[in-house]
Amino acid sequence: MALSVKLTWTDYNFGAEEFRVYRDEDPIDPQNPPAVYDTVGPDQREWTDPTPAGANYYRLSVVVGGQELWCDDEFQSTGLYDHVVAFVSSGNWTVPAGLTSVDVLVVAGGGGGGSRQGGGGGGAGGVVFQTGVSVTPDDVIPIVVGAGGAGAPNTALGKGQSGSNSSFGSLITAIGGGGGGAAQSSGTAPQPLPGGSGGGAGRSGTNWPGGAGTPGQGHDGGGNTGANEGSGGGGGAGEPGQAGGLNSGRGGDGLLFPWAAAYGDGGWFGGGGGGGGGSSGVSGLGGRGGGGAGGGNGTTANGPGAAGLPNTGGGGGGSQGSASSNNAGGNGGSGIVLIAWND
Repeated sequence: MALSVKLTWTDYNFGAEEFRVYRDEDPIDPQNPPAVYDTVGPDQREWTDPTPAGANYYRLSVVVGGQELWCDDEFQSTGLYDHVVAFVSSGNWTVPAGLTSVDVLVVAGGGGGGSRQGGGGGGAGGVVFQTGVSVTPDDVIPIVVGAGGAGAPNTALGKGQSGSNSSFGSLITAIGGGGGGAAQSSGTAPQPLPGGSGGGAGRSGTNWPGGAGTPGQGHDGGGNTGANEGSGGGGGAGEPGQAGGLNSGRGGDGLLFPWAAAYGDGGWFGGGGGGGGGSSGVSGLGGRGGGGAGGGNGTTANGPGAAGLPNTGGGGGGSQGSASSNNAGGNGGSGIVLIAWND
């Protein structure tokens, strides 16, 4: 049985024209609300969100005489399953007796960050959440948890390695994150790789785009300006990596699954790695969901890229250096597979 959130309310017969539902991952401020998530007719008294995995705050308003009035209460979903089985490394799962349907979250390994003086951030591993997956009692399903890709070493001009795929049997496969590109002031630097989310482009005298993400699993990495400025952040499961400018790009945020708050980065998975700065400008921070920060952790200080957090699929941060000091990119974070169901 898939998880859902149901809102119900009472009509006091004051001439409602429609009800509006707002949904967000953060508390909702009526003075600065997000976009309307759904509208409900004036005769309805309930609304169901069948896919609440990426949100946990809800607020209702009513339109009367063309004016929007906010309900006093805000609703927060707990989003808990009766059972969650976590695989942080590869293995086999035997389907319990009587169980025929599960919800599955599959996260691949994140890509490694690029090296040298402004390496691109590694792309996040692909994130796939599928509800109502049919299973057969007593079947043995192989689970593969992908490793994070290695960050590029400081001894050579190199891009980060891509992360490895994760899978739930033959039913669901998440693609590993793309490695971040290397930095090179002139000529052709090793370019970022595609993946679940694409790697960010390294600092370069040539304008390069970020690596491509996989639709439905992640987003593109950030590019560069071609002016030897900042590098791009790795793409995240929830948004693209930020392009490099005077400063390096931030890794894209991943996705939040409130019911999985005990895992990943507090329930976040698939954050892109931050781009490393060059000889000037600050490095990019990692995206929410385990993305590693670029070398220097958002400052102008030299340093290697930070690793993506384990079992988040976060991309590794790109390195930050100078003409006389090269550093390595951060390793990508490993993936995870979560299997959940209700009694």
